[in-house]
Amino acid sequence: MKPSFALICMLSLLLLSTTASAQPDTPPHVIKVKGEAEIKALPDKAIIVIGVQSRDSVMSIARSDNDNMTRKAIRIAKKYGVADDDISTEYYTVEPHYRDYNKLEFLGYLVKRRIVIDLKRFSGFQDLMDEFLREGIENVQSIQFKINDPDKYTEQALAGALKKATAKAKMIALEMGVKIGKVYSMEESYGGGLRSPNFGWGYPPGEGVMHSRASLMSPEDESTTFGYLNATASVVVSFEIE
Repeated sequence: MKPSFALICMLSLLLLSTTASAQPDTPPHVIKVKGEAEIKALPDKAIIVIGVQSRDSVMSIARSDNDNMTRKAIRIAKKYGVADDDISTEYYTVEPHYRDYNKLEFLGYLVKRRIVIDLKRFSGFQDLMDEFLREGIENVQSIQFKINDPDKYTEQALAGALKKATAKAKMIALEMGVKIGKVYSMEESYGGGLRSPNFGWGYPPGEGVMHSRASLMSPEDESTTFGYLNATASVVVSFEIE
């Protein structure tokens, strides 16, 4: 039996009603604001990359000299509390060395090694660097200052951004003669991570920068030349208008 015309009309109306009810509610009147915040943090750890190289006409001697210098560097690092797991060799080569590209004059075998040291006890940083220098370990290729607990500062930045957004919305509402209600939507525009484009001895890896004594102050001193790491956050928040 075919459905009646009336039944078809009722089903059509029911379908339209169901489709309409599934549509999202019309957004209320809102005040949309943006809040930004930045938190400065002093570093409390350092990743130090040093280069150890030796040269001799006898390959075994060149290798032995490099091994001895490497053991010395590791011994100094351990003296300042660096654990075995925080010391690693990143690069090691042995190659003949000539005065020029024509290879007419042999200068000996050149042995290169790169050592990465994760110094988590930052208070010993300056003394460690001084001892490296005194012991002839001068090729500091990279130093990156970091934070052991970066989430602590990124969360503070996010909270600050939300606080500023709320204050801005209240100010706008006051000027408009209205009140803000609950949060309608919130989106994090950017944030996370601690960044510093250029501070301290943060040379890029592999630049072969020679370490020299610098006038560095205690990291607890606000005037320290170590500089700061910046944690930033930005949020966009919409508040309903009551």
